[in-house]
Amino acid sequence: MKIGNYHIPFTKNEAVLEADTSKMFSRGRGLTSEKIKYVKYNTANIADYYSAYLDDDKIRGMVDDLIDGGFGNGIYTTVDQLTPIKQASKTKELVDSFNKHFELDALIPNIERNVAIAGFCPVEVILQKGTKWDDFSKMSLTIIRPDTIVKRNGLTVDRKTRQIVKVVQIVNGKENIITASGNTKIVNYNYAQLGNDVRGVSFIRGILNLLTTLNSATSSVNAILKRYISPIGVWRSRKPTELI
Repeated sequence: MKIGNYHIPFTKNEAVLEADTSKMFSRGRGLTSEKIKYVKYNTANIADYYSAYLDDDKIRGMVDDLIDGGFGNGIYTTVDQLTPIKQASKTKELVDSFNKHFELDALIPNIERNVAIAGFCPVEVILQKGTKWDDFSKMSLTIIRPDTIVKRNGLTVDRKTRQIVKVVQIVNGKENIITASGNTKIVNYNYAQLGNDVRGVSFIRGILNLLTTLNSATSSVNAILKRYISPIGVWRSRKPTELI
């Protein structure tokens, strides 16, 4: 199956964070961290990773095996010390209730699948004002699929806290803006984070060039086989060969 050509992100005009000094600079022009409060990342090409995952069985199988190997048995909690009277832990009961209410056995593998594909996965967390931690009905956890963040500068990160403060996504052709303020928080999961880049690194990014080369070679071999291994034509005549 041919998956086509894919683009690698991190374009030369994109803002990058220096790991050691946390100072922001853009290739080709110098910018100091004092001049810019927020850092914006280009995520326009992440949709290519999802296309590769959906279109190629080899990639999908590899990613799914990784996720199933890490979370196939679900999520469980343990505690070292129990209360002397009830022989139980209120903290553990709270965590288990939280896990059950939000079905984290299914949610966490979903998040990690997006992390493996895109390198990161933001999650919108909403807690209404005055809500107690054991009142989960007033809380919500919503996965923000990275492939919906298709606009340039779709991610905005606070320069000091390194937290995502704004996400701009396109859902059903409409722009949706999620801002971390008040009762809304944006929790970010990522894989193989480099320096201060909140996007991490896609697990499948490194094999796309190899697969593109493989597809090109396969197409060339198919063309050669079609040209030279086809049945040889046999010419027949009703007249004696001497008269031809």
